[in-house]
Amino acid sequence: MKWTKPFLAGIIALSTFSTTVHAEITTPVNIVATATSEEADTTPPGDVKDLTYWVYNDAIYIEFVGPDDPDYKGIAVYDQDGKWIEDVDKEDNWFYLDRLKRNTNYTLYFYTYDESGNEQDEEHGTYLEFTTDNDSTPPKQPTKFAAKRVGNNIVYSWVNPTDEDFYDMVLTLPNKKVVTLEDGEKSYTYTPANFTTVQTASLVAEDANGNKAKAVVLNWDDAKRAPIEAKNVTYKDVNGVITVNFTPANEYDYSYTLVTLPNGKTVKVVKGKKSFTYNGTTVVGKPYTFKFQSVDTLGNKSKGIKSTFTPKAVTVNFTMRTRSTVTLRTAASATASKVVTVASGKNVKVLSKGYGPKREYAYVQYGTKKGYVLSSSLLEYFANCTDLRKKYPKGVTSTHQAYQKKLDRDNDKYACEN
Repeated sequence: MKWTKPFLAGIIALSTFSTTVHAEITTPVNIVATATSEEADTTPPGDVKDLTYWVYNDAIYIEFVGPDDPDYKGIAVYDQDGKWIEDVDKEDNWFYLDRLKRNTNYTLYFYTYDESGNEQDEEHGTYLEFTTDNDSTPPKQPTKFAAKRVGNNIVYSWVNPTDEDFYDMVLTLPNKKVVTLEDGEKSYTYTPANFTTVQTASLVAEDANGNKAKAVVLNWDDAKRAPIEAKNVTYKDVNGVITVNFTPANEYDYSYTLVTLPNGKTVKVVKGKKSFTYNGTTVVGKPYTFKFQSVDTLGNKSKGIKSTFTPKAVTVNFTMRTRSTVTLRTAASATASKVVTVASGKNVKVLSKGYGPKREYAYVQYGTKKGYVLSSSLLEYFANCTDLRKKYPKGVTSTHQAYQKKLDRDNDKYACEN
């Protein structure tokens, strides 16, 4: 675990071994001549004091005050098994130890040493007993996460949670850059590349043990920015009823898509919907234009996109027979000019179908003449059982529109049965 700034101070009473400093004094007798010489220093410094510590799941951070001895150089730290861990120089007043086990008792020993190499022995020094944490509870989420535009910047602000072990905030910016904010910071200024898209940021509270709260996500954009355009427009034509599908704007403040229809009317496709039907009159071969505009909750409207749909006929190219006497006409309309009249029970070749406002007309050929007739005036025709079984493997009854007496050889009112 990397070092993290302490969050909860616990000041313990120091447990010290008895320390006695011996100074030998000699009074000279019958001194004739006096000579001074400095005795070698064999006395270690005094104890460290004022230990303050912060315990984590797998680490401990300790601050202390060194002894006042002028030759004090540092401390040597040992574990409960007497194994040396680290020396801490006099210039430092802290010690950090990680990679510990959760919810486990530990003892650390601190022995001072001086410039001459004198170090406190096992009968002196200071020790510290502590138990690591076993914390898996994340802090509360930050509140009042907000953003506002200031010039060319976005200023994010929030209120930090009040958990005692709360340590920092992790802010993920719209450009995916991650910023760690410590020391109680509660705002951050971000300069986006532009203001033409939604700016999405997330904020995560973290405690000193690395437990993280659920992210708070903030979507923000300029108040005057319109949502993005719809896309992927497709059409399905069933008997003149056009089903239109599209992909609407995928933005947090998107409200609906305003569609201007070919007949000039408009329809609102609300958020959560992505299709509608158009029942206006359309004919094969003629283009029809739809306009799609995305609208947000503030009423901002996109410029819009246009999409054109042209109904198409369905190619058939097979023979059918007339149900009754029919009239081939020059257009898919009952009022169009007559081409030719065809008697009931005659075979005509259906070239294509799907004409007219309800796709109710077929385009057929009778001899050398071609024209439009109602599809409902035609019956399926199969020249033989082989062709019929391609569509109706089990044959057809006499009530079926594809039934022909010539295909019912045993006269059982069932044609082309197996």
